[in-house]
Amino acid sequence: MATLTITNQVPYTKFGPAVRFACQATIDAGAIGASSQASVTGTITGLTTDMVLVVSAPVSATNAGLINAQVTAADTISLSYVNPAGSATPTSGTYVILGL
Repeated sequence: MATLTITNQVPYTKFGPAVRFACQATIDAGAIGASSQASVTGTITGLTTDMVLVVSAPVSATNAGLINAQVTAADTISLSYVNPAGSATPTSGTYVILGL
């Protein structure tokens, strides 16, 4: 099972009124099994369950791709990845997360 590690959360402040939350965070999602889908959760302070998320992930260097992001509880993000081929680990790096 994949694990989600979030470090280095940095808030953004220069957006219009439609964006209620914005940050960048360093995310390491861990390995995703072959021909499978996995959801992983982690803490992002400031998220609320009424937000719709837009997530910009680093360019994938593997088969694993980000297919969904949602707030499952206050301050908790769930990221879903799909891996259509052999075992792969989503590319770690800086993600930009917007809450609308």
